[in-house]
Amino acid sequence: MPESVYTSSKVTSAPKSMSLGARGPVRMPVRMPTLPPARVPLVHRADLLAGLRAVPAPTSTGPRPASFEQLGLDGKVVRLEVLAENLGRVNYGPGIGRHKGLLGPVLVDRRIVQGWDSTPIALQEWSTGELARAVAAGPATTHAGFAVATLHVDTPADTFLALPGSSRGLVWVNGFLLGRYWEIGPQVTLYCPAPLLRVGENIVAVLELERLGAVLELRDRPELGPPEEYVEEFG
Repeated sequence: MPESVYTSSKVTSAPKSMSLGARGPVRMPVRMPTLPPARVPLVHRADLLAGLRAVPAPTSTGPRPASFEQLGLDGKVVRLEVLAENLGRVNYGPGIGRHKGLLGPVLVDRRIVQGWDSTPIALQEWSTGELARAVAAGPATTHAGFAVATLHVDTPADTFLALPGSSRGLVWVNGFLLGRYWEIGPQVTLYCPAPLLRVGENIVAVLELERLGAVLELRDRPELGPPEEYVEEFG
């Protein structure tokens, strides 16, 4: 996070009978500079599974699909591929300790599919080269997959990224995994600090899991959702 910068201003002191707290200059935080708002086209480069297949990963074989824990992550013959997304796990109540992933048998016409190859995809460990390999695994023929937007920056500054029209996925800035977005909110923007950007061309890569929008927006302030009232009762 950027360091806070303070400036001083003079205020009129209250009468002695109304004096509250310390006297003297009041320190007010100065807002850090941001890039001007902009809309940048998103170019769809590769489909979801094609991009993920382009990066080698270890595979385990078994009669049933492996859970995330087992993978080490907290007629005619056809190929069936199932992508299971890890959205985290329950950390309270009776759900603590339960496995996550594709846990039960997979049925096709009421018959159990056997002989699964399970491959963990550690997106958070991808190098810049591996991300580029996934993006280049085109052409794109569906509504999901990998897309890129190119930003031209004169002077790096903070910005807030939004993906209107897109559903949910992940964002990289110059190879750095910035975070996850989801249209259900409440958070709409992702904070991109100035040190992640460089003078000249910057590449924002997007992995969209459902429906890719047409643009990437740069905003000058965050949108974290509507304010909510917090009420705590003590018995």
